[in-house]
Amino acid sequence: MGEKSGDLGGFFKRLTRLSGIIHGSKSGSSTKAFQPGQALVEEGKAGKALYLISRGQVEIRKAVATGGHRVIGVRGEGDAIGEMALVDDEPHSASAIATEETETMVMSREEFNRHLDEMDPFMREIVCLLVRRGRLMADMLAEDVETSDP
Repeated sequence: MGEKSGDLGGFFKRLTRLSGIIHGSKSGSSTKAFQPGQALVEEGKAGKALYLISRGQVEIRKAVATGGHRVIGVRGEGDAIGEMALVDDEPHSASAIATEETETMVMSREEFNRHLDEMDPFMREIVCLLVRRGRLMADMLAEDVETSDP
């Protein structure tokens, strides 16, 4: 708690905590490598797994009405990809594309749901609220960037 973005100590705590959960999952864990340009998740498609980036970098891209996409974020080591679609069972709100060789640890939807079901119901609702807000912010960011282009 209270970890700042860019804080190296916080990064290692987060990576250790998440990778420990994935490695300790009942169904075991797997790894998956992605090459530059390869999608971890695709906007509009159902969520199948949570990906924890152990090495590499990923762009978060959102489709825009005029065609193409906008980069709305960059994720790297220690970051999770695909969690929102697993939490609210909605399609991915954006695509995540590897920009360099990227290695991930993978947790299946089934294992993720088991962890979600074990959460305190109040906290689960807070997580769902945060996901809804995240989706709205991603949509607003893509719209804002789109309308601000000359």
